[in-house]
Amino acid sequence: MHSDILLETDDVAISDFQSHDSTIRQIHKGIHDLEKLGQMPFLEVSHQHEHIQDILTLVEQKKQDFDTLLVLGIGGSALGTRFLIESLAYKNLSRFVLCDHVDPDSWHLLQETLDFKKTLIVVVSKSGRTIETLAAFVYFQNILKQRVADYQKHFLIITDPREGILRKLAQEEGFASLEVPSGVGGRYSVLTSVGLFPAAFLNVDIQTLLLGGKRMIERCQHADPWTNLALLSALIHWEHAKKGRKMRAMFPYGERLKSFAPWFAQLWAESLGKKYSLKGDVIHTGTTALCNLGPADQHSQLQLYLEGPDDKVVTFIGVENPQCRIHLPETPLVTNGIPLRNLSISALQSAERQATEQALSDVGRPHQTILLRHVDPYTVGQLILMAELETVYSGALYDINPFDQPAVELIKKNIPNFI
Repeated sequence: MHSDILLETDDVAISDFQSHDSTIRQIHKGIHDLEKLGQMPFLEVSHQHEHIQDILTLVEQKKQDFDTLLVLGIGGSALGTRFLIESLAYKNLSRFVLCDHVDPDSWHLLQETLDFKKTLIVVVSKSGRTIETLAAFVYFQNILKQRVADYQKHFLIITDPREGILRKLAQEEGFASLEVPSGVGGRYSVLTSVGLFPAAFLNVDIQTLLLGGKRMIERCQHADPWTNLALLSALIHWEHAKKGRKMRAMFPYGERLKSFAPWFAQLWAESLGKKYSLKGDVIHTGTTALCNLGPADQHSQLQLYLEGPDDKVVTFIGVENPQCRIHLPETPLVTNGIPLRNLSISALQSAERQATEQALSDVGRPHQTILLRHVDPYTVGQLILMAELETVYSGALYDINPFDQPAVELIKKNIPNFI
């Protein structure tokens, strides 16, 4: 039986939202009108399955020759894929390598350690022009040409359906290729072929993953924030930002969820950090997402969150039922009044999170908790769509465009000046 995810929050009163009721309903209607007009294509990919069979067929073909994936990509072409693999294909992590950097030492190490005869290289760029990804492609293509006779079959290109250097190369070289749907930006592309092919190759049930995404879309069909989790979370952070809390500390508990935080940080920052409103006014808006991991960062960042500036809202992500349940053996050791004999590690992990939540409540620091029943394709699909929808709702609340990234384009223009 499939399970949903839950959202708990400690300090939001109904009165905080009632004064904005007409604005909330207008924003909700506007976004869903855009969805009906096909202007929210990232929502379509979560429930339209016409391309899934193509992906699965290609996966089966490539599995006959390859057992390891080397994914070349950066930003939105890499962060979501890493989250999917680490959360859902964690038993196959030894078969997954992500190159999302331009570090010569790391590239050289991959050259020396990878068995390229059994490696499929997946090159991902929405635009097909990303310099970091193209540079990595040229480097590893040269290695393949030297080591194998049929290097073309070692590559899969995932890029724009029609435009860009990578699309042209795929056609000229005869590389296998998949499309990033037109209109879906990189940071919203994790539930397209960008993330779905690598996940399926490493045995993730991508059809159930998409069903989870569809379920979250269904749960967010209403303008009532108390039943629409994405809208509720967007409103919570919007209200706190107006009170000066402009940092959002993501705090997943569990190694399988740790990569959610950097994926979300890019989604949030690139979507909401904008100079201009939709009216053209200079507003310099946006809040900053911080990446943490529990319980490790209880011993690193929590002192600041508890006694430092009251400028943050903490978002915990917990798991009710971890896949593995282990207990400590018999031991006489006791620490802080807690006997370690037969201690459940999942209970300890949950207690660490709840103790941290309580500590924040005790000093009046706001927080919310996203609780997953399990870490499985269905709940992860929901979590991804909740984050994406919340980001779009937040864009509407801040009156900005959550789909462009004009400042990032400035960086790309500057790079040639320094080479």
